[in-house]
Amino acid sequence: MKEQSKLPFSKIPRGIFLAALVMYTLLICFIMLEFATVTREMGAVSHFLSFPLDNLFLNILTLGALLAALWILCNRLWLACLLLNILCFVISVANYFVLMYHGMPLSFQLLRNALTALNVISSYDLSIDRAVILLILAFLTVTAACLLVRRFVPQEKLSWKRILLRDGILAVLCCLVMYFGYFSDHPVKPKKTIGWLWSEAYFRYGYTACTVESFCNLFQVANQPEGYSQEAVQAIEIGAPQGEDSAAPDVILILNESFYDLSLITDLEADGDYLTNIHSMDNLLCGYAVIPSAGGGTNSSEYELLTSNSLQLMPGITPFNTLDLNNANSVVSHMNALGYVTTGSHSEPGANYSRTSAYSALGFGNIHFFDDFQDMEIYYNRDHFTDESVYQNLIRWYEEDPEDQPRFHYLLTIQNHGAWDDNDAQYDTVHASGDFGEYDGAVDEFLTCISQSDQAFRDLTDYFSQVDRPVIICMMGDHAPSFAASIADKELSAEEKNLLLRSVPLYIWANFPLEQQELGTMSMNYVVPTLLDIAGMKLSPYYSYMLQLKEQVPILTAYGSYYDRDGNLYSYDEDAGLAYARAVDNYFYLEYHNLQQNRDQKLYDPWP
Repeated sequence: MKEQSKLPFSKIPRGIFLAALVMYTLLICFIMLEFATVTREMGAVSHFLSFPLDNLFLNILTLGALLAALWILCNRLWLACLLLNILCFVISVANYFVLMYHGMPLSFQLLRNALTALNVISSYDLSIDRAVILLILAFLTVTAACLLVRRFVPQEKLSWKRILLRDGILAVLCCLVMYFGYFSDHPVKPKKTIGWLWSEAYFRYGYTACTVESFCNLFQVANQPEGYSQEAVQAIEIGAPQGEDSAAPDVILILNESFYDLSLITDLEADGDYLTNIHSMDNLLCGYAVIPSAGGGTNSSEYELLTSNSLQLMPGITPFNTLDLNNANSVVSHMNALGYVTTGSHSEPGANYSRTSAYSALGFGNIHFFDDFQDMEIYYNRDHFTDESVYQNLIRWYEEDPEDQPRFHYLLTIQNHGAWDDNDAQYDTVHASGDFGEYDGAVDEFLTCISQSDQAFRDLTDYFSQVDRPVIICMMGDHAPSFAASIADKELSAEEKNLLLRSVPLYIWANFPLEQQELGTMSMNYVVPTLLDIAGMKLSPYYSYMLQLKEQVPILTAYGSYYDRDGNLYSYDEDAGLAYARAVDNYFYLEYHNLQQNRDQKLYDPWP
């Protein structure tokens, strides 16, 4: 039998070489993963210098847990280190190119759509640049260390009992790292950190830790409603449409950032009507939409609006970051099925809330983000583009659309986003007369922004009133400003405050006559079915059922309760003996079925 090569520096204990190999492997793997994630966004040096120590140890210990699992599987420490090195190198290089061309880090959600990615990868320039060379060099150093240990460090022969004991200890250590790091009541890394901008979470908590969250999100998405089954879905009675709904007006759907009426939650008087144009408009339907969360959560409102699915079944998620939206049913897929040209736009970078991938997955034929907008304006020192300049871009794209197809445009604005005290007081054109303490400046600037949105909306409708095609426009807010809760009247009950802080203005206007009606207050998931119904367009069975339900239950909140048409509040967990409780259950059956890959698609396509 050939003898093992003699160990260099043979006086050094074997354990020290193995410990050095483990520590070096974990450190280099951590550096590769982080370097590939940050090198184009903020620079590797500044990232590593500012990385919190607790998160640094968590990432390295998590990689250590993965190394321990590989060691258990292959029973060779040097081989486990080599396999971890190969895995982290492949992920790092893939992540580098995914970020370059996709604007989002490699995640389990993206891997789930790997086949789609392979279809477009041929268009990528996968050239080896300086960053890739550095990753290769890092990979080679660990590979060399592993091979040196294999050659010079003799394999210790262990009995199966000692192997079981070692593996048991490694397994326990793995569990402790994962539990205290991620799953305990007070973990090192909070369970939900990937929010509106992926980089905030990844740069603070690290690629490895955020990948654990990404993996968990694959399994902790929608809660199955009690009593759900495919048989229960098929048993739901959905009334067929009466008559022929075949209108095809151009449809413009606007989600206006932080557009909210503060008079809902406080006795507000100002030196001018900040909604003077809207209050004087003809052929305008007015109401309120109840959004999922108060004071923030644009992506949640956006998801409910576009898909008509309630987030009641998916508490705590950031939808675009969490859900697989490929082949998802939405207003976009509905309009595509009706032959519309579909366009989605937002004047901020597409990386925010993963909108680049989400809009593409939803099926928008045209997508526009920050770099596509022209001649943008801001109001003095505020950081956000005005509604007026954003609408001018919408009009430009509208005019570029094919003449022979109806058009659907979805636009998310940004003007009214916080902070709300960026300008000097001299630039505020609306002033509240009440005393709001530390929020006086924020209230005045916010009302000024709302006044500008009011004027911009009037200008937009003036333009479309001259268009020789039928056009219907729906605009609503996405949430109240974050300070709204702090200035709400103390007399409001918790129930009233919960609802009013989530009630955003909702308007529908058209350049053709609309049957005058009050829209009332409805939850966000009802908005699109209501809009299409008012426009006289074809609905889907799903939309049809929702309109039936809205007559009885106009508000389905995402915080555990719903309101009937008389304003009575009920918990979703209450006795199903209520006359409309079964109807609410049926909606959630349809929604949950809608989220499944093996759904009955005809329930969500336009009626034939």
